[in-house]
Amino acid sequence: MSDIWDLHIPMGLKKPETAAEVKEQNTLNGMRAAIERGQRDSALIRNALNTARYQGWSGEDTYVFLAYHALRMLEDQWERNLEWSRLSPMPSPILVKKDPL
Repeated sequence: MSDIWDLHIPMGLKKPETAAEVKEQNTLNGMRAAIERGQRDSALIRNALNTARYQGWSGEDTYVFLAYHALRMLEDQWERNLEWSRLSPMPSPILVKKDPL
């Protein structure tokens, strides 16, 4: 049975793992290809690209739309993390007195 911490729901693109993937994704065409592949696993990417196609937008408009929504989601996640850290008190350290040698 899978542990809950093993669950991964992609929001964006996973990091390139091999040297070939890194080299490919350092080019604009490689980045475009990675985004196209990413729509298979990411609702954010899939919804943005489908909306852009439905609206008949140009490539530039499509990527502005995608970037805007990705940056909004990033900011929302950052705000949630900050709020969580404010609401989660740090545990008190346990101090143990050592016996001198």
